[in-house]
Amino acid sequence: MAESKAAEGPAAERGRELIGRMTQHSFKVLNLEMDEFLESQIEVFDQDPDDFASGRGETLEQYDSYQKYVTELERHFDAFAAEEGFGSSKECFEFIERAVSEDMVRQKKQMRRLQKQLDRLQKQWETAAIEAQTIPKRTRQEIAAELKAEHPLIGKAVVLHGLSREEMNGMNGMVEGWDKHCERYIVRLATKDGSKGKGVKIKKVNIKEVPKLE
Repeated sequence: MAESKAAEGPAAERGRELIGRMTQHSFKVLNLEMDEFLESQIEVFDQDPDDFASGRGETLEQYDSYQKYVTELERHFDAFAAEEGFGSSKECFEFIERAVSEDMVRQKKQMRRLQKQLDRLQKQWETAAIEAQTIPKRTRQEIAAELKAEHPLIGKAVVLHGLSREEMNGMNGMVEGWDKHCERYIVRLATKDGSKGKGVKIKKVNIKEVPKLE
């Protein structure tokens, strides 16, 4: 007999693949290949329900039919096992059982490693939370002052220039803030009627401060 395929590759991985192929094979056998046999046995099991209720149970003919069914089923699964490189369906099922057991052990180890990582992250979070409580809280005014110190155009009247959208060049506005993600000033454009204008994000190089009139 050719060398068994059971030795090829990790057992757990091949076990999962084998289960998938066996499931497909079982569906094919029961719904297609054994369909003619099952239909031929219908009359044998055409029994009055009262016979079961009375305790008389199955007939010898039904038992014989069941034995034929088992034999036919084993033949199909022995053929499947042979295609997969096993000596018998029994050897194939034993391999699957071992592979599933090994897979369960592997998954338990992974879960233990994951739990250790979660415990470590939990401790880090708790430590960070305790440290955060010891850091003095800054007021909004302090945060605003720091932001304005880093970006001095905040709160200033400005004019736009050097933009690729030429129609925006020469527009006036007021710098309201700084977007750290795109590294641009947030400018509220001025309107002729004094209403709240459109907010745009502009690079520092495209903004000039408008000098205050003395």
